[in-house]
Amino acid sequence: MPKGSKTRKTRNAAGWLPLKHILCPVDQTPAVELGRAGARPDCGQSHGPTEAACRALKVAEELARTFRAEILLVHVLPSTPLPVPPIDGSWAPSFDVVAYEEQLRKDYRRSLEHVRKEHLGAKTRVRVRVLTGDPATEIVRIAKEEKTDIIVLPTHGRTGLSHMFVGSVAEKVVRHAECPVLTLH
Repeated sequence: MPKGSKTRKTRNAAGWLPLKHILCPVDQTPAVELGRAGARPDCGQSHGPTEAACRALKVAEELARTFRAEILLVHVLPSTPLPVPPIDGSWAPSFDVVAYEEQLRKDYRRSLEHVRKEHLGAKTRVRVRVLTGDPATEIVRIAKEEKTDIIVLPTHGRTGLSHMFVGSVAEKVVRHAECPVLTLH
């Protein structure tokens, strides 16, 4: 053995990749979008996680079980655009953006809790967070803040013009995350 080299120790499954914190963003299809072409809600419900999110949940749970890790379920709400008053100074109805966003956060948190109960085992350690902002930016930020070991990320698999104009959250997360990202389509 060359001078200064160390022998490698064989590790068990829980030691070769010490996952303790798994981030799993959950894309949910609101009931109002279900009538649109291509919008499929998940795993047999009228609203909730998309099919890709259900697959990601299963993988995240398997990793959590194998490594005795905790899963952080996250849903990111896009920021609500602020209403602009008419240029002519006429009266415009008021809209309480803060109250609206707070109600959305409560609704999505309740939905994530439902996802937790329906799709993850009772013994799996899970926390739930609802964030507001650009999805890719917020996923990368919360992964860093929470010292995430891996992000298990569902993708929509958009191609062509929709990918060009909408962009890919998964692509941005893969590019900017400081931890490994497992993408599932």
